[in-house]
This record gives sequence, C-alpha cells and structure tokens, in this order.
Amino acid sequence: MSVTPIGAMSDAALQAAPVAKARGYWATVGRRIARDKVSMVCAFILLLIFLSALIAPWLGWPIPIRAR
Repeated sequence: MSVTPIGAMSDAALQAAPVAKARGYWATVGRRIARDKVSMVCAFILLLIFLSALIAPWLGWPIPIRAR
C-alpha cells in the first residue's frame, strides 16, 4: 500500500471542477411548461378568464336579477 503525500499530488487533481448550481424542482417544471406551446396557450386563456373575473364588477354590465 503506497501513501502519496499531499504535496506530491498535482494541482489539477486538487482543483475541483466548478460546481454548477442544480435547478430546483419548480424551476424545471416551469421551464418544461414554458417550452410546451399547448400549455402556454391554455395558461393564457386561464389568465384571461381570471383577469376578466377580477375586473367584472367595473365593466358596468347590469345584474340580471336587479333588471327585472
């Protein structure tokens, strides 16, 4: 069994490769959804429905029950 002293090791062996930051789970999910065209169209339609529900009180349409 041969033991190599630390001083004898080459500098390349001691230097670690730069650590790439791993993406999180939700970052990966977001990236995959963003690449899917059908998902993006559906998300856009859902966003339109949500926004129209938020601004519905200010659209000025009469409430049908009160109109009678």
